[in-house]
Amino acid sequence: MSGDEKAEAMEINELRLKNNSFGIIDAQDAEAAQFKSERVKSLVLRVLGVGENLAPEFALQTALVDECGTRLSETDLLDPGAYRNSIHDLIFLLVSSIASTSDVAMEVDAEDSLGSILVIPELDKIQSTKESMALHYLMSTYSRLNTESRNEFFQDYEKQMCLDLRELVLSNVVILLRGYCEPFLSGKLARSSLVRLLYSNLVANSFLSDIIEHCTNRELSDENALSEMVNRPDFLPELVTGIAGREIAHLSYLGPFLSYGIPCDEFVTPIASKFFGDNETPKAEALNMMYESYRRRFETTRSLMHQIVHQLVANPSSRGRCLDYFAAVIKHNEKRAQMRADFATLASHTFTVNLMCVLFELSSKIDLSKVNAMYPFQTNSRVDITEKTRLKMDLQGAKEFAEKCRTLCHSWIFVSYLQLLSCKNMETKGWR
Repeated sequence: MSGDEKAEAMEINELRLKNNSFGIIDAQDAEAAQFKSERVKSLVLRVLGVGENLAPEFALQTALVDECGTRLSETDLLDPGAYRNSIHDLIFLLVSSIASTSDVAMEVDAEDSLGSILVIPELDKIQSTKESMALHYLMSTYSRLNTESRNEFFQDYEKQMCLDLRELVLSNVVILLRGYCEPFLSGKLARSSLVRLLYSNLVANSFLSDIIEHCTNRELSDENALSEMVNRPDFLPELVTGIAGREIAHLSYLGPFLSYGIPCDEFVTPIASKFFGDNETPKAEALNMMYESYRRRFETTRSLMHQIVHQLVANPSSRGRCLDYFAAVIKHNEKRAQMRADFATLASHTFTVNLMCVLFELSSKIDLSKVNAMYPFQTNSRVDITEKTRLKMDLQGAKEFAEKCRTLCHSWIFVSYLQLLSCKNMETKGWR
């Protein structure tokens, strides 16, 4: 064999060795990818409650459980772009497949039931509905996900799946509450179920915080939804009674959020006696410890309220309507500043304090040098000071001064209104 033939044979052998080594590497990569995929699949099944430990909602739905495993096997679980839609649809399928525990909703007729106390009978009839079970399933899924996320031995791809699952679970919670699961599940009953859980203190603060953070995430939310919300008829309802202050607090869309708290008005104190008997009054040294838990809870709640309202005033399409609402609430509750105010006709103490905290939080970072102090004198001002007492000016002088200020101030900025509105709300609380 000549030298050229030997060299050619050696090159052929080298190529064969390289091809064989590449084949071994490809096989190893495929095996590693399969191993990762199986681990991720097991993680997803555990979180969704359709793995080895079945969630009680699917104990008798073998076909559905098998379908979940099949769908995940057909999905590339290492590619977020490929699995996000598939898993989202899978969660939706599981939620919409939940059946009620009974054909007839359980009724509770006890006088001390939640529905009787709040005069909302529906709250006592929704515990066994499929909407209530669907919400409970999503909350349980969220809890299982939190447990899995604390696993210190997870690899990066498993940690990424936990982050994506959190977003997908919260997305399905919002879909359920907004009624997008109809006709399978009623959005109204789902929201009523959440109200019952909130009043029963069965919803974790972290769960509520994550929902609000998810809804206020500009990358995930539809900003048009904010303008749709503030244009609802009940966002700033037409008032028809002679007790406008209490009416707007009860009937407005944001009213229930701002009214959250312990009833402390003089005429509703008998409600508290249902839960705290006269013989259960704690000792003085135990009061601070007992009150501290309530303070922390209210701080968390008001922080969530601030997040909600901040999105409304930060979005140009919803800002004006939201400011109109605050101005109307304060205007109709101005009599709270009187010495002998009839609080039965005005917004509750809880509502007013919560509103004050939200406005303070919104205006906490305002630079006072940017506040236009002459804004209340403009014709389009939402802050009405015409009835305020003046120390060195009569009514005619006040009108002339106001006209002079209108000619000097042709524009105003948002921070001016927000700061002055916060100060005016302090007066309705009775603080001067």
